[in-house]
Amino acid sequence: MLSLSGEQRSRTARRPPRSLKQEYQEFLLQRIENTRMRSRGGSAGDRRRGGARARGERGRTVLLTEVLLLEHVDRIIARRLRLPSFPRWRQKHRALRAAQRAPTIGASNRTARS
Repeated sequence: MLSLSGEQRSRTARRPPRSLKQEYQEFLLQRIENTRMRSRGGSAGDRRRGGARARGERGRTVLLTEVLLLEHVDRIIARRLRLPSFPRWRQKHRALRAAQRAPTIGASNRTARS
């Protein structure tokens, strides 16, 4: 039976943790996408596919102006949602993660009684 060496196993089993900046970008994208879905009743991917069908002969190419327009709309949505800046989000996120790592009072009482 073939097995991976310890070095290969550790590389494939563990990914490096995502940076806070990556998590922040994911947070923004989720909030913006949720707002788009509520306002239009569909996902942004559905709208993009519909736009590609309407373009016809251009096929799957995306014009630079369309990409710039989508980015501009994303910035407008983020501003209207009053999403926090990265430094403010990072401060709250770190506090939340620290609280999640700390044992809860109920959990320590249960283990003490057992």
